Amino acid sequence: MTTTEQETVSGPRTYGNWRKPRTPGIPRLGLIGTVLALSGLILVILVQMLFGLLPALVTLMVVSLAIAPIAYRNRAGRNGWQIFTANVMWLIGVRRRQNAYRSGVAGPIPYGSHKLPGLLAAVKAYNAIDVAGSSFGLLHVPSTRHYSVVLACEPEGSQLVDDETVDTWVAMWGRFLAEAGIEPGLEALTATVETAPDPGSRLGAEINRLRSEDSPRFAEAVLDEIEATYALGSARVSGRVTITWTASRPNLDERPRGRRSRQTTRSRVRTPQEMAAHIGNRLPDLIRRLTVTGVGSVRALTVAEMAELVHVAYHPVADLSIDAVRASDGETGLTWQNAGPSAVAEDWDHMRHDSGASVTWQMVDAPRGAVQAHVLRPLLEPAHEISRKRVTLIFRPHTPAEAARVADADVRTALGRATARKGEAKAADSLDLRAARQAATEEASGAGMTRFSLLATATVLDQGSLAAAVDFMEEAAGASRLALRRCYAAQSASFAAALGIGIVLNKHVAVPDVVRMYL
Repeated sequence: MTTTEQETVSGPRTYGNWRKPRTPGIPRLGLIGTVLALSGLILVILVQMLFGLLPALVTLMVVSLAIAPIAYRNRAGRNGWQIFTANVMWLIGVRRRQNAYRSGVAGPIPYGSHKLPGLLAAVKAYNAIDVAGSSFGLLHVPSTRHYSVVLACEPEGSQLVDDETVDTWVAMWGRFLAEAGIEPGLEALTATVETAPDPGSRLGAEINRLRSEDSPRFAEAVLDEIEATYALGSARVSGRVTITWTASRPNLDERPRGRRSRQTTRSRVRTPQEMAAHIGNRLPDLIRRLTVTGVGSVRALTVAEMAELVHVAYHPVADLSIDAVRASDGETGLTWQNAGPSAVAEDWDHMRHDSGASVTWQMVDAPRGAVQAHVLRPLLEPAHEISRKRVTLIFRPHTPAEAARVADADVRTALGRATARKGEAKAADSLDLRAARQAATEEASGAGMTRFSLLATATVLDQGSLAAAVDFMEEAAGASRLALRRCYAAQSASFAAALGIGIVLNKHVAVPDVVRMYL
């Protein structure tokens, strides 16, 4: 993603030039599909030469049936075989009752605890201290060797803010993402904006703190009215940025050679203590750089605060009691081991959990053309139809070496398609080639290159209100020029990833990135 600065003083600044990487090969087939198609044709020719025409026709039919699903693409860009395998795995999971979860005294979880379900079940939480002496929580995903820190933010918003300040915030956020590509071991970044009804507990606690025993009656009456009316119908907007590191050391051979090397060779995977020290050394500088991007004050959440955050996501009604306890400077007593829900039931297109029901969407197409800085405002604004709403932007920065390879490969692919295809498609291919060359030029000038996506979750307390919430989200996505698609047959995993606590979905799939990118 790159930014486009307009030279005119009066015109607003716009951003764009994001594009999906394209693989070489026949259009709609991709590189793997092209190789399979060419191999199938060679096989047909060999069968015709060795066994005759009829066996060759049968072989051609079999090859066509295998290749045809690859040429089909749905709105999300998945081919027919990917759709088929996803549906089969969903049916197998439902047959095995993997879409239902129970915990507590009536569940199969040992000791009646409320562990987190699905991808969050194996996540471990640690308390650590950075070099500045501040404590922070560290979440560990053993299956992917990821460690994450959740940073709470207080977004300043764009009201009564001039355009120059907004442009500066966007530029500093782009710089933060570009520098993330050279951050040692950084795997992904997520930015989450969550909106929910404000219970008014914090306002009441602040008013009670400001009261004086000898205050006039008129002042007391004004404070009472403020406490009783200001929080009604208001929304609380909170933000958080999650930074995820990998524990794998790059370019380190863990196989010992000789007796001396056996004693000095380090493991390829860092231990939790080593990751806590590594992240603790980097965290104060990252927080300092993040504070100038318009996110307001930034602080790292503790394990207890992250447990409360996850518990409220699965049990929205608990937000009122937790907020009241926090407003009175008390402790909720929630731990990471007991932050999960009592019950979860995942359906094809939504998920039910404790006191709520949720639907999660994924972005299949970014806004087309140039957009302004407030393009996502319709999707981020609070809505009366939705009890809780989370919008999570996922960023996976390329390292400088990877960015150079990706930019050069995009130019070669776009150049090949622009010169090979003719007719009406040639104009679109020429535009794609121009965009690829511009991205390569900016990357060579020092700009960063980042893969990004978006997940959005809408939660309601009454399942009957789910249809209204779905209509609002799809209309808001259209106003934000986004193409969203429900995460069919993957609501539970998408819900966990949209929480913004370090779940990187592409690392949890069976097919690795190096294969999926060429499909």
